[in-house]
Amino acid sequence: MTTRKEIVSSFYNQVNEDERLRKNRHGQLEYYTTMAYIHRYADKGSKILEIGAGTGRYSIALAKEGMDVTAVELVESNLAVLRENSKGMENIKSYQGDATDLGRFADSSFDVTLCFGPMYHLYEPEEVNRAIDEAIRVTKPDGVILFAFISVFAIMYANYFYGNWAAGQEENFTEDYKVRHFKEQLFTGYDVREFEELFQKKPVEWITTTGVDGLLEPIEKRSDFSLSDEDFRAFAEWYLAFSEKRELLGSTNHLLYICRKQIKNKKFKELNGANMDIDLISENVGWNQSSCPWNEMENTKAHKCAVKDTSICKYFCGIKYLDSVLCSYPYENSDVLDEDETG
Repeated sequence: MTTRKEIVSSFYNQVNEDERLRKNRHGQLEYYTTMAYIHRYADKGSKILEIGAGTGRYSIALAKEGMDVTAVELVESNLAVLRENSKGMENIKSYQGDATDLGRFADSSFDVTLCFGPMYHLYEPEEVNRAIDEAIRVTKPDGVILFAFISVFAIMYANYFYGNWAAGQEENFTEDYKVRHFKEQLFTGYDVREFEELFQKKPVEWITTTGVDGLLEPIEKRSDFSLSDEDFRAFAEWYLAFSEKRELLGSTNHLLYICRKQIKNKKFKELNGANMDIDLISENVGWNQSSCPWNEMENTKAHKCAVKDTSICKYFCGIKYLDSVLCSYPYENSDVLDEDETG
């Protein structure tokens, strides 16, 4: 029986992964956008772990910026290129390993963890959750974790308009249109909400979900596609300004789910400027209000936290002073408050 590692390694042994983020515009956009997000949370001296480092495109670039980088890669041929390209660099260490087992690293070791690639190639729920749990475990409390994943809809748009739609639909969806995940897919895609829900019971706080390469992959296959260097620079900056818009995420090929590891026993967010008679993102108010994380996740304005100090939201946990709401999202208030009472 062919294993996941054998299937993944066989694929990467046949492609030039080292050129993937350089050779075309959608790869260049993925790299530009991803680096922009990394730089929001990491700087010189940060301890970085990259899981699924490939040939080291990100790891080496970050090490050159003065970060202390540890790279883990499953595929031995990719790891060999990474090590060759990083020769003589003292602030980058590399290991062969699987995202589901980071046992060589102690708990709370890294400031920022990048899980770039493993989630494309994990199919069984047990392994998916183990990879998420391991990335969280080795990250320091209050540290940031970036998980890359693929939109199943973008897989369809990019690959199955060439006389093969039926085969793509059968591979990626059940007969009642549920998303499928199995190792022979090689690359498995997610509904965006489906991927976000993997983290609902994890000890992290969601920061954002963003696309990194937009619609460029299928568009770039057109014979009349053209994007000069000058236009690409303008487009990349424009795309970065809109990359988190919920209405764009499903058609984006590669995405990032970005979260922060919770400080132990800290499950409340303090949201500023809340008026108890209105929701947290009401318009035409005279103070700076935090946005409601539940509304943000669902791209709505429907949810309100409370009216006159009475909860109408399952995440509302009370008021701090006059104008701050204590919010437990994504943990329901009944679970959090019960946990606090029992210690």
